Parts: sequence; C-alpha cells; structure tokens
Amino acid sequence: MSENSEKAFRAKTRVILGESGHEAAIAQLGLGVENAFLARVREAFPGLSPQSAYDLAFHLSDWRADAAFLLALHLAPERFSTDEVNEGITQFLVHAPNHVAAAAKLGGWPVEDAFGIRALDGE
Repeated sequence: MSENSEKAFRAKTRVILGESGHEAAIAQLGLGVENAFLARVREAFPGLSPQSAYDLAFHLSDWRADAAFLLALHLAPERFSTDEVNEGITQFLVHAPNHVAAAAKLGGWPVEDAFGIRALDGE
C-alpha cells in the first residue's frame, strides 16, 4: 500500500464522519491515549495497576483510526473504491487484532479460537 493511497482512504473517512455529525470523534483520531479515556478505564478496572490500566487503554486506543474507517465504511460504503476498502480492511486486520487480544488479556478475558478456524496458530 502506498502512503498516498492510505492518506486517501483516511481522508475520506474523516469527511464521511464529519458529514455524519461525528466531529468530536474526528478530533480524537490522533495517536496516544487520551487522558479522559485513561481515567475512565482506570475507574472501570480498579484492580489493575496503573501501568496495566495504561496498557489496557493504549491497546484500546492505538487502532481507533482503523475503527473510524470501519464506521465510515458502514455509513457510506458506496463512497469508497474497491482499492480503498481493501486497503482500509487490510490496515485494520494487520493492526487491530493483536491490540484487541492484548486488551482482552489485560482485562482478564481469555483469547480463544472461538470459531474453530485456527485463528491463533500463527499462520
């Protein structure tokens, strides 16, 4: 994937979310963990150490631009080209699953192959 093609589907994502009234969400598509988000995670998981709470918040935050793309794709699938859909989904699949698995473990939930498709065999 070229840098320009990634910028194209990310830019389109921002436009679609903006048109859908999600300006506040767009403002938080940057990198890092937002302090308010981290505070809520700490409140919701009081048994976690400060570092584990931060790690949980990080693993739930780092792929939010990928989640935004999926939301925009649900809202306006016709506005994305086939190549943009392929690239956006590929970005999500490469980036998000390991973050979600790490967050699940930190939150006390097992990571399993619930669908029996050998999802955890590394192939």
